[in-house]
Amino acid sequence: MLGNTPMMIQYEKVKAQYEDCILFYRLGDFYEMFGPDAETASRILGIALTGRAGGNGTKVPMCGVPFHAADNYIAKLISAGLKVAVCEQLEDPKAVKGIVKRDVIRIMTPGTVLESNILKEKDSNYLIALVKSADKYALAALEASTGEFMAVDLDNEADVINEILRFEPAECICAINDVNLTNFLKNINSPKTLVVNNHLDYAFKFDFAANRLKEHFKINSLTSLGLEDKPLVTIAAGAILDYVMLMQKSQAENVTALHIYTLDDTMHLDYATKRNLELLKSLHGSEKEDSLFG
Repeated sequence: MLGNTPMMIQYEKVKAQYEDCILFYRLGDFYEMFGPDAETASRILGIALTGRAGGNGTKVPMCGVPFHAADNYIAKLISAGLKVAVCEQLEDPKAVKGIVKRDVIRIMTPGTVLESNILKEKDSNYLIALVKSADKYALAALEASTGEFMAVDLDNEADVINEILRFEPAECICAINDVNLTNFLKNINSPKTLVVNNHLDYAFKFDFAANRLKEHFKINSLTSLGLEDKPLVTIAAGAILDYVMLMQKSQAENVTALHIYTLDDTMHLDYATKRNLELLKSLHGSEKEDSLFG
């Protein structure tokens, strides 16, 4: 327990719901962070670590950033692979006696960010969900800022690795209890470190995933999405959509279609070929300007 003042009690109550996130707790014109969050954020952001009275003579580590410049700091944190939960004041402090109501209005993750000033210009920002059953896989990819949404069945690890490297995702997710799949993703030899996060197991159940897709697309059957005989793809697509909606705390209204593809649909260049041809990025750096399509 960080402290026993009313404010710290409220902070810890909110933080307990978002233990895997850095909690940006709105206090007036600043977002404050406390305890371990403050120690982590101050190191990554290069800002001063101070302290705040926590009650009974205790002092709680604290750091803060101006709310009007928060996006710049959030960008640095999610670039480091972290999640940021933005906790806002829900009442006018001037009109309230005592503690102002606060709650998290958005969770910012590397693959679900929407803000144009955080996203890199010209770069896609894919989120990927991966599921496995026996020796078969399914992968769903969603670009939250554009609404591009696609999914595919994959037969083996080599195809999975190639598709992940082809998408160059900002973030990958799989079921929280699927330790083997989590480790598989973390061990993929990628030019940039893959950010791997886990989503709740319920989202990776067929019935839940199917209902999530039907509710979102306002359909009665999966047939219209081409999913009638694709249970693994259904799970991957439903889980990734649920994750985005949970992080954004909204309906993902810009996601209006799901494209089911196969590796035989078009010529898919593997990652090594694409990189050697410098189609999207230069071999001498990570910028698009020096590539063929830059």
